[in-house]
Amino acid sequence: MCRCLLLFATLAILMSLMLAGRPTGSPAMAADEGRISGRLIDDVDGDADADDANEPGLVGWRVLLERDVEDGAQPLSREVRTGNDGEYKFEDLPPGNYSVSIPCDGQPKLWLHSMPGDGSYGTSITEDSPDNDYLDFFVQTIDEEPAKDGSIHGKLVWDENRDGIADPSEPGVAGWQVNGGDVYLRCFQQPVQVTYTAADGTFSFDGLMAGAYSSTTGPSGVPHPDYILDAPGTTIEQDGLNVFWFQPIVDVPEGGTGDITIGVLDMSGGSTISGSIYADANGNGVRDAGEGLLDCDCWMGLMYRTPHGYAAVDSRITTAASHGEYSYSDLAGGDYWVAVLQPPGMATDPLAGPNSYPFRLISVAEGGATANVDFGIAPSPDSSLPTVVPTQAPDGGTPAPPASSGVSAPLTGSGGAGATNRTPWTATALVLAAIGSAGAGYALWRLRRRV
Repeated sequence: MCRCLLLFATLAILMSLMLAGRPTGSPAMAADEGRISGRLIDDVDGDADADDANEPGLVGWRVLLERDVEDGAQPLSREVRTGNDGEYKFEDLPPGNYSVSIPCDGQPKLWLHSMPGDGSYGTSITEDSPDNDYLDFFVQTIDEEPAKDGSIHGKLVWDENRDGIADPSEPGVAGWQVNGGDVYLRCFQQPVQVTYTAADGTFSFDGLMAGAYSSTTGPSGVPHPDYILDAPGTTIEQDGLNVFWFQPIVDVPEGGTGDITIGVLDMSGGSTISGSIYADANGNGVRDAGEGLLDCDCWMGLMYRTPHGYAAVDSRITTAASHGEYSYSDLAGGDYWVAVLQPPGMATDPLAGPNSYPFRLISVAEGGATANVDFGIAPSPDSSLPTVVPTQAPDGGTPAPPASSGVSAPLTGSGGAGATNRTPWTATALVLAAIGSAGAGYALWRLRRRV
């Protein structure tokens, strides 16, 4: 009996030593237990739907794995061939960031991408997520290299009546640059084509494979007003607002021609929007006496309300670099969305949610001015940005806003005159505004092969 008790006591002590220091909960992932898997599917109809019964898995195809070398991680490269039903699998992977791709060469057949567009996935192996399954590739197999006998005939026009419709009878936009290139057909790259619109706004591209193309364009250094590409495109609803995304699509048939007309909205005028970014030291969302302006290079975003929705005003991302004050001048009158895209702290006036931006909806009359479009930011604790002492009101109360010429028009938001829209804005706003600036001066033709 005593020996049994001694045995149990010894086992208890050994178990305690084994478990000492081990965290409770799920067992930790071993060093090399990660897995990445998926399928390679012959996407016959090009819809990237894994449930299509008539689309088989592709057997014997090469799939590559590369580990990103970062934070001292050791390089790791592997290759497998797909098995039955097009399945592939990489096992015994250490934690890290990986890319999985399909190479163009060494495959049983010629092929085109469907999804993902560049033929690769980025994924991570972590202790919390050691398995990354269902990274499926959808490709379209072909018997021979596609013919390059299609063309695009296009025209850029000024949307004079501002109706959001690209009417071929409207005046052409002359001298703007359009670039043509292949993005999605990675295995059948086409040389980048560069052209300029003629005096009547027309342009063309030849030697194209059949497929669907999208485009954008810009003035490329020629004198031009501020503008919006306002047709054709897509309207999405975002936080109660309609937002317009310029995204023209033109179909090019094999051996045929696709036609497109692009509308350009002239945004020049005599109107002005101005305001400031102040340091809301106590974070109460109100500009109190003694709260100065943030002397920051804060990126601002500007969108204009077109018939389709709010759209980015190209080349009008500016900074509030002059002691926290900013100004947009020489604009067309209308309704605008103004935002601080990179606040140096927490936005308090108006509020913004996580990963979003403070914005205001305002109106400005043609030839008029809307001033005092201000934003309050509670600076980050580690911020070294200086503040500027504001002008005090005569009664010692709320500081007067920065001086601005012209007449202030009321803000228009969900709260009526003088109100601000406090709805959080997601990263769509930053993308739209940034696309407007980055896209100026060049065009990108993206091709999705349809067979």
